[in-house]
Amino acid sequence: MNVKNELLLRLYVVMLFFILTAGVIGYQLVKISVIEGDKWRKKGTDDYRKYRPIEAERGTIFSADGMPLAVSQPFFDIAVDPCQSKPNDFKANVDSLAYFLAKHFQKGKTPQAIASTLKKMRAEGKRYFVVARGATFHDLEKAQSLPLLKLGRYGGGLLYDVQHNNRMRPYKSLAARTIGVYRENNPIGIEKSFDGFLTGESGKKLWQKLNDGDWVPVNDMEAIAPKRGDDIYTTIDVEIQDFAEKTLMQTISKYQAAYGTIIVMEVKTGAIRAIANLGKSSDGYDEIYNYAVGTAQEPGSTMKLATAMALLEDHGADLNTPVRLDGGKTQFYGEWMYDSHPHGIQTATMLDAFAISSNIGMARLADQFYNNKERSEQFINRLQQFGLNARTNIEIPGEVSPFIKNAFDYEAGWSKTSIPWMAHGYELKVTPLQMLTFYNAVANKGIKMQPYLVSRIEDEHGVVKSFGPKAFKQPIANLVTIEKAHKMLEEVMRTGTGKELQSNLVQMAAKTGTSKVGYFHKGQSPDYIASIAGFFPSNDPVYSCIVVIGQPKGAYYGSSVAGPAFKAIAEKCYLRRIAPGDVVNVGNMPSSTQITLPRSSVGYKDDYKAILKTLALEYQDETSSDWILLEGGRVPMEMKRRFVDFEKVPDVIGMGARDASYLMERCGLRVRIEGAGKVVQQSLRPGINARGQMVQLKLG
Repeated sequence: MNVKNELLLRLYVVMLFFILTAGVIGYQLVKISVIEGDKWRKKGTDDYRKYRPIEAERGTIFSADGMPLAVSQPFFDIAVDPCQSKPNDFKANVDSLAYFLAKHFQKGKTPQAIASTLKKMRAEGKRYFVVARGATFHDLEKAQSLPLLKLGRYGGGLLYDVQHNNRMRPYKSLAARTIGVYRENNPIGIEKSFDGFLTGESGKKLWQKLNDGDWVPVNDMEAIAPKRGDDIYTTIDVEIQDFAEKTLMQTISKYQAAYGTIIVMEVKTGAIRAIANLGKSSDGYDEIYNYAVGTAQEPGSTMKLATAMALLEDHGADLNTPVRLDGGKTQFYGEWMYDSHPHGIQTATMLDAFAISSNIGMARLADQFYNNKERSEQFINRLQQFGLNARTNIEIPGEVSPFIKNAFDYEAGWSKTSIPWMAHGYELKVTPLQMLTFYNAVANKGIKMQPYLVSRIEDEHGVVKSFGPKAFKQPIANLVTIEKAHKMLEEVMRTGTGKELQSNLVQMAAKTGTSKVGYFHKGQSPDYIASIAGFFPSNDPVYSCIVVIGQPKGAYYGSSVAGPAFKAIAEKCYLRRIAPGDVVNVGNMPSSTQITLPRSSVGYKDDYKAILKTLALEYQDETSSDWILLEGGRVPMEMKRRFVDFEKVPDVIGMGARDASYLMERCGLRVRIEGAGKVVQQSLRPGINARGQMVQLKLG
């Protein structure tokens, strides 16, 4: 073979090798980029970049008057990227930064050790130094003010991310069971019923994996912001709720009761203004269960109002109808029945029998009229007409259904004794809220109102959904029956079992109740349930109320155990509604000599100085603080120091909107203003830690 052919052969072999190699490489490129492209792109993204969810801030639950009952407090992970800042900035600030990190965030380390670590990480290209995990909003603000870090994300390398939001209640245990507890996948109370509104929508942020294995957020532009949850405004009145809880605690503690509940409802609307529940626990008494809606029990004598109204509706008896009481002891179909004590009264009118809460009197009237085949169903129908067989459908979960047996339902326990025993509150069960809804309808001229706990839902743009009063179309009884029912309840408080509860402040209409737990269980030491239900003021009802005390010790009558609590609630509610006084701007304008300056004012000192200088008014300034209380009514006026702690919610009562907003925002709060004038009410209590929350300022 000549040299030329040999060279050509070698050339062809080399070309073939390159062609085959190029083919293999091309095939692999197509395979990786096209055939398996999605797989490798996903793997690259998952391994080095990924989106992490950003938890949305849960909405706030407010009281009727704008006080926060449940809020979310964000917690953050804070870190430093030592490689992000410029060399000169890093060198000038790293030692100072290390000093403050050791002082505020990493108290177990020395400034020298922290500075050494930061310098070493920068030299090695490591970009994630953890400052704090689970830090508060206040901690984040402090970090943002430190040397180097105050230059921000790109100038100083400050990194932070919301780790989670903790749920907290500024008023601690106030209405705790009703407001509920937020637990992931298992909330309770309003937190559960309105979870879909409160939760909001999660966002997401792109994170990148560094060579040392740490993950850092790429940049803020890569984030999809979360949508904050909606706010829930309840009907709870903080002042009434607080007083109801304190009154309930005093009552059950005094009688060492097993549990108790108090509910206050607005008569004309059905709005629940207070719902207090306390039960005995290993640590004393706590709001461990919502007895108001979750416990159905034999109500005892508070049921006698329904019996009397049924008789009035069916013309089976009237207020002056006589009835035998047999001295307080008699038999019905072989079963003994007793009044609360042997009173010796042989005969009384239905009105008097009701007032003294005679079991025998109400049982005999019902037995005489209803205990026959034709009319037994009529009695049950009347109880259903009054709504005592229906759930209230209150917004919180856990309400149990009432139990009222049908006539002649022998499987449910119907017998000859059913009518007389149901007439005074046995052989049937209702919850305290269901009973109160009935009494509230009586107070409201027979119009039954749907009880409700939530008035509206709001987002950042305004009202999302509102819930107003809801009345049932048909009254529970005719107006004549309702008027007689009012008279009977007033008679209880005037001459009957509630006469010791009369008040000099407010006239009440109510029925006391005492039921024996396990009435037919012979040979056992009985437990009792003491209760009272009614409304006030009796001539123009504003509130209805029920008090139920379970298993009290030492006393057990509704009049002596539950009655004083009912009276205290009535007087408290009445005093809150007293008119503040006559209108002062009626008549002729006073002369200028009679006009006086405001007694005091609160605000920024330099502003007041400018105003006083312009008006040529004398003043004394002996304080160096920026915020002052200006006391008028004297010459010269005096400036006194108004202490402001920027780490806690400030007291801005008496300030103008501008000063109040500035202070609240300076303390890390978001502000919502309502009205005009000066601040007369703030939704967050002064002195608490609540950074990042919404505060509502009411001006007037």
